[in-house]
Amino acid sequence: TTLCPKKHSHTWSSQPYVGRAHRRPKSSHCNAMLSASMDDEETEQGHPRGENKYIVYESCLLECFRLCVTCYAPSKPSLHLSGSCLTVTTLCPKKHSHTWSSQPYVGRKPVGNVDIASVLLFSGSSPAPALRMMRLMNIRVISERRFHDYQQAYLLPAVQTVWDRQRDEDLTALVGEPVDLSGDGRCDSPGHSTKYMTYSFYSHRLGKIVHTELVQVKECPEVSASSNMEKEGCVRGIAFLKSKNILIRSFTTDRHSSIKAYMRIHQPTILHLFDVWHAVKGIRKKLAAGSKCAGCKDLAPWVSTVCNHLWWCASASGGNGELLAAAWSSVTNHVCNIHTGHSLLYPRCLHKDAGDKQWIVPGSPAHTKLKAIANAPLFAKDVKQLSPNAQTYGLESFHNVLNGFAPKSTAFSYEGMAARTMIAILHFNENSSRLQAVTNEGQEQWHIKSPKAQKGATTVYPRITAVTSEYVDRLHEEVLERCKTYPTFKEALAEKTPKVPPAFVSPGPRPSKEELVSAHRRRFAKPSLEGDGKTRMNMSLSAYVECGLDKSGAFCQAMKIVYMEQ
Repeated sequence: TTLCPKKHSHTWSSQPYVGRAHRRPKSSHCNAMLSASMDDEETEQGHPRGENKYIVYESCLLECFRLCVTCYAPSKPSLHLSGSCLTVTTLCPKKHSHTWSSQPYVGRKPVGNVDIASVLLFSGSSPAPALRMMRLMNIRVISERRFHDYQQAYLLPAVQTVWDRQRDEDLTALVGEPVDLSGDGRCDSPGHSTKYMTYSFYSHRLGKIVHTELVQVKECPEVSASSNMEKEGCVRGIAFLKSKNILIRSFTTDRHSSIKAYMRIHQPTILHLFDVWHAVKGIRKKLAAGSKCAGCKDLAPWVSTVCNHLWWCASASGGNGELLAAAWSSVTNHVCNIHTGHSLLYPRCLHKDAGDKQWIVPGSPAHTKLKAIANAPLFAKDVKQLSPNAQTYGLESFHNVLNGFAPKSTAFSYEGMAARTMIAILHFNENSSRLQAVTNEGQEQWHIKSPKAQKGATTVYPRITAVTSEYVDRLHEEVLERCKTYPTFKEALAEKTPKVPPAFVSPGPRPSKEELVSAHRRRFAKPSLEGDGKTRMNMSLSAYVECGLDKSGAFCQAMKIVYMEQ
């Protein structure tokens, strides 16, 4: 709604109305003059990222260009579209020509096109469905191919620059003091068909991801198979952190056999610990399966108790591996109502009166199964290295965030996967230390959940404050700066120096497309319409006889009729 010094008021809407009637605005000199003045003002102010954008219908927009801004005579607008940027050129009978653009420019690029490509990547969206949604609304946007041009030329280098800057700041804060880190890997797809593996390092003092390594299968002899990718990511990451003068005091991981051997042989000065959550998860799974064996149903009520005992042992041991192992082995006596005489380091249980419980009979199948699981040789050796403090739950939370930016159901290029991982880290690091939300009265807010895995148990979680996205502002600033420095895609790509491993090529020669087409067979191919009719009928009948159909069936009768007609 506009108001000029002469109190002339006019209203314009960006969209027509359906249903409720709305009076269409009238074009006027004031509207035309205001449009020109606003255009000049926006050009002078540049492009603030916080500026609002609107969906404007073409018919409503053209109402603003019916009059010439110089002589106010009726003018004829012509439209030119470049992605999402609309340029309107008006020409009146007196040959007054004026040009208006719906977007400011940065370098030679419309800012709206740059913004669309940027937010598609920075939000973790997939470009194909997002752009298809816009096209279904007839909203003019860039093509998917143009998105990839922006991504290669401007977005990927900007993400790398911002991530390197934050990583260097975080690592600088860790220099000079012993650091406790956790590490864990995440594959880009389930099973053995994975192509990429992201191995991340989490600092418990900062509460942030301080480094990540992206490994591609078969990129080097060390990763000849997907099972070797996690170890390679760990090896590369530790080497990088040491090159940055990071003194690693302890390193907490899962019980990966290759990583255990590497840390024992090549990194003896680093205290290697195992995550309790992974250990408890494995024990719970084995106990649940064992309780379903014949004669072992008495083990089922003790599954949660045994798992909680492992958590307590790791926490109360204070890093004493021998004491931890002794306390853990006492669980096989505790379930049988035996609470003394466990071992020299842990002679008796520390709990109060155990009360009346459903104790397991010593020597019963349930007790034998529990002893086999709890005292398994490999687990009995690893239990001494369970971490008393640092765990990998922070990395598990990060992997949930990464699933939103790089879903396992979508395939990405190496650079695309690396960039989305960096963006996910920027998002996680910014929001990892959010506080618990409170009401207007200052009361803490809680959220009630009933997880399906806990079979009806209800738990309460603190409701934390909303996420923020300040990192997107830094990414946008870097993208716009690159657009100013390199106005064309050619110039930006010429400056780019990507470090991409060679693409994976399957062993053996690759057949030509013509050979594959000629050898292609369908499982439900229709009979050919060429050749002799009798041959066709015999082929069809033989095929259906092989499938177990009787020749006297309706299909065979129909085939005979077709043959008789031919």
